[in-house]
Amino acid sequence: MAFTVNVSDGKVTGNKATDVVENKNKKAETSKSKTQETKDMFMKLLVAEMKYQNPLEPTDNTEYVKEMASFSQVEALENVSGDMEQMHGTSLVGQIVTATDDEGNATTGKVEYTYQKDGETYLHLMDKDFTLSQVTGSQDSDYYTANTLLQTINEELANLPAANKLTKADTTKVYNLANIYNAMTSYEQSFIPNSTVKTIEELVAAANKITGKDKAVDEKTDTDSTKKTDDAKTAETGKSDAAEAQKASDNTAAQAAQASESADNTKVSEETSDNNDETSDTVAEVNAVDTDSEK
Repeated sequence: MAFTVNVSDGKVTGNKATDVVENKNKKAETSKSKTQETKDMFMKLLVAEMKYQNPLEPTDNTEYVKEMASFSQVEALENVSGDMEQMHGTSLVGQIVTATDDEGNATTGKVEYTYQKDGETYLHLMDKDFTLSQVTGSQDSDYYTANTLLQTINEELANLPAANKLTKADTTKVYNLANIYNAMTSYEQSFIPNSTVKTIEELVAAANKITGKDKAVDEKTDTDSTKKTDDAKTAETGKSDAAEAQKASDNTAAQAAQASESADNTKVSEETSDNNDETSDTVAEVNAVDTDSEK
């Protein structure tokens, strides 16, 4: 495949592909380890300082030691910064992030893994690799799912007519849309505006009217209402029968109590009569003894 380019003053201009290649080359050239670049720069400055110092007043060795110590501190800070960057990249694994490539195209997806290359942390998502500096934002997975479902519902509604213009061919889409909404969690449903929910309900009502499901629902409602009425009557009848049975049981118990009380009274009367007889016999015996004494 061949293509033409514009050349101005010996330079290729106006070609996007060439610009992209140049940008990638520049990025590859500047992807060295920052720590190594700092070391090289420090050594060059140190050698230059030693080379051009005043031989009559040479720099004290203590100054070099201080400079080396300062450089060690800077190097340690850079290492800590690199570790923090790696930890940040690792924390994004499994999260939904948005990254922008060199051409300005944004990509959103779940971070599958991270890796280190030339002192930089790279994230892999949607079959692409991005540096940590190219990440422009991150989202919780639940939030991303809820937001995606919101967009899906809006797209489905955009492809459906108003409820008063609904046709039989649209009813399947309406029911699919209702199933999507009903399958959402309460958190995901909280992203759907009330006006959208009302529109879905109106579409479902219109679809039920077209397919005749509303009549089936009414018949089922009537059947359920009749069944509930019959069940209520049966329950009332059962309660009445139970009350009658309880009343009869109470009467039987009262009669038994009365019979027991009557038997107890009869027993008391018999015991009283026996006691009276014994008393009479005792009195007669006493009288007989007195008579014998008088004789």
